[in-house]
Amino acid sequence: LENINESFEDSNTAQSESDFEVKLTKDYYEAIQRSLSSLRPTPWPKANVNALVQEELKSDKKPSKKRRDTQPPTTDELEIFTQERWDSVLHYLVGSDSDEQGGAVSEPPENVIDLLLQTGLMQPDPDARHVSKERAPLVITSRGYEFMLQNLHAQVWQFMRQYLGTLEKLSKDRNNSNCNNILHEALLFVLSLSF
Repeated sequence: LENINESFEDSNTAQSESDFEVKLTKDYYEAIQRSLSSLRPTPWPKANVNALVQEELKSDKKPSKKRRDTQPPTTDELEIFTQERWDSVLHYLVGSDSDEQGGAVSEPPENVIDLLLQTGLMQPDPDARHVSKERAPLVITSRGYEFMLQNLHAQVWQFMRQYLGTLEKLSKDRNNSNCNNILHEALLFVLSLSF
C-alpha cells in the first residue's frame, strides 16, 4: 500500500499508447487513497453506511427514538426494537391496529406476511365477496389461534422452522448455491443462539 501511495504522490498522471495524457484530480486521488486504506465499502462520505443510517433516522416518525451517534444499539434498544417488531406481527395476526396504550402498530414487512400465509397462521378471508382470492383481506386461522396461545420461544421457533424449510425448498427447487449459503448461515446463527 505504501508503494502505491508513493507512486501516486510522485506522479498522478498516466499516458496511453496514443500519447494521450490523463491527469487524476486531487479529489479522485484522495478518494482512491481513502478506499485503499479504509475498511469502508465506499470512499465517498455521502454514500457510506453511517450516512445512510443517519438519513433513515431522520425519516423516522418517532423523534424520541432517533439515534444521533454512530454507536451500535444497546442491548435494551435491541430488545425494545425486537419486541416492537414482534408485537407488530402478533397485532397483524389478530387484526388489531393499536397497542394497549392505544398507539398505532406498524404493519410487518411483506416477507413476514408471506411467512404468516406459508405457515398457515393466516389465510385469505373465505367470506370475502366481490374480490379475488389474491386481494381478499387476510384473517387468522385456527392454527393461528393456537399459535397465539404458545409462549414466545415456541412462536419464534415455529417461524424459524418455516424460514429454514423455505430456504431448503428454494435451494432444492432452483439448485441455488446462494440459498444453500444462506441456509448454512441461518443454521449456524440458530445454533450460536443456543435456541
